[in-house]
Amino acid sequence: MTKTVRTNAFFPKRKARIHHPFVRNLIIYLLTFCLSVAFLRQAIPKVSQTTPYIPRISEKLAYFEQHKDEFEAVFIGSSRIYRQVSPEVFSREVETRLGQGIKSFNFGIPAMRMPETYFWLGKILSMKPKNLKWVFVEANLSNVDAPLANARTNRAIHWHTPASTLMTLKYILSRQEPPSEKASSAYSHLLPLFYNLLNLGGFSNEFDAFTNPARLQIDSVEKHDSLGNAVDGYRPLDEVSAEGPVNRRKVYLEQLDLYRESVSSFAAEPVETSPVATAGDKAFILNFSELISQANAAPIFVIPPRLAREGSLTSLYVEGQIETLLAFNNPSQYPTLFEPEYRFDENHLNAQGSEIFTSLLADHFVQSLNLLRSMP
Repeated sequence: MTKTVRTNAFFPKRKARIHHPFVRNLIIYLLTFCLSVAFLRQAIPKVSQTTPYIPRISEKLAYFEQHKDEFEAVFIGSSRIYRQVSPEVFSREVETRLGQGIKSFNFGIPAMRMPETYFWLGKILSMKPKNLKWVFVEANLSNVDAPLANARTNRAIHWHTPASTLMTLKYILSRQEPPSEKASSAYSHLLPLFYNLLNLGGFSNEFDAFTNPARLQIDSVEKHDSLGNAVDGYRPLDEVSAEGPVNRRKVYLEQLDLYRESVSSFAAEPVETSPVATAGDKAFILNFSELISQANAAPIFVIPPRLAREGSLTSLYVEGQIETLLAFNNPSQYPTLFEPEYRFDENHLNAQGSEIFTSLLADHFVQSLNLLRSMP
């Protein structure tokens, strides 16, 4: 006899579930670990209220905090500020034109993009320097990506707070570029944010602060190389060639013909007459302007001598979103700044070129001051 198997049309036989206890337990463990670490990071007070030790930045922060009320101006940005703007020359040139110098400090840091610049500028202004009147910000909207190779460094993790990262992601999503590029850029910031939320290396930082509180004593900071010979934060690349950049210069000197060709091609390109700035560009620049204005200082955006148009910044200046923009990225207008004689490599000036650039910067600054004073 054939055995009949009855089935219920309304309740079909369900297939047995395949359970994976290891995968399930791993997910539970990871979620619990992440939530616990994030909770402890907020719940347990820190041993030190200072930032973790970050080369150059820590020394400059410590020095600025001790001398903050002496400075009337601050320069902040990447190595194009750090290696190319001399506060000593700037004060001398301003005094020549106005009869009175301006004491300033160079807070330039190598490879610092604008989102990171915004974060550290906030730290500087939170010290409430009494006599600060002007903040010179390197304007570079063409590259805000964070190098993935640095995602686990103290520097990258520390500045990728939820607020700073959210501001950066909003700007990335507003850019007119393929979704794949936006995703890649976003990931470069989400990864250090993840490490920040997990307080990666936090115990090590706190232990270091507890066991070595004198690490940044001001008497030793003033002698630190990052502050330069004049102890004003400026140090040209000529002085550090033995530390690594010498190889970069060697390649540059071997390819001078290519460099000259790049300058000629860039100078021959038609300058955009009506570049379009996105809403994201406006919001990003407005964040800087508001931050500086809240400190009762005036924002001055600077485009150093580099082969990049930065058309959106020009557009914002034309529209009145930027009150003062000092741009030196035009080889036709500033040929000396692009002469090989005055450059350390393709992207940076040497000490002699930096002095010329700083002098021009001071001249344009004085002109902008006179213009503002003449306005009703």
